[in-house]
Amino acid sequence: MNLENIKKAKEQVSIRTPTVIIELLASQLGIAEEARARIIKEGIVVRDMKGSVIQHPAIDIELKSLKEIQEIIRNNKRVENKAVWPEDLSEMDM
Repeated sequence: MNLENIKKAKEQVSIRTPTVIIELLASQLGIAEEARARIIKEGIVVRDMKGSVIQHPAIDIELKSLKEIQEIIRNNKRVENKAVWPEDLSEMDM
């Protein structure tokens, strides 16, 4: 796992975010970055096996990965807003 992507992922979520979510985000960031690098190197259009000009397949890969990142962050925020964390219990009136 790319440590730079782990750092970027941690910057997008709260400190309470589980490691598995951070790793998932980092993985998706890596996929998006790799796709973007291929697009930059090869262009937004390529030729298919028949020689026809088509949109670079990495465009769809990058888009899917970015949407997945957005969904992970959105769902994580939703869960965090509903969760009661152990340190919060001491602040609650019982």
